[in-house]
Amino acid sequence: MLRRQNPKPKLDWADRAVIAALARLFPGPLRIPPATRRSQPTWRQFLRTQAANMLACDFFHVDCAVTLAASTFSS
Repeated sequence: MLRRQNPKPKLDWADRAVIAALARLFPGPLRIPPATRRSQPTWRQFLRTQAANMLACDFFHVDCAVTLAASTFSS
């Protein structure tokens, strides 16, 4: 239904000129080699590390909050 309502646009001379120029720049199919393997951690390792750091940060936050609250109320 949408295709009938919005027919394919017609290319004018400027569009054809741009397409022709691009075709001249890249005459053959682009052969892009596959990406090389990286020495970075996998997603699983990355997420485990992030979770461990978050947990350590939470314990540090609670410890500091309890210590500060105790020192504030004791004086």
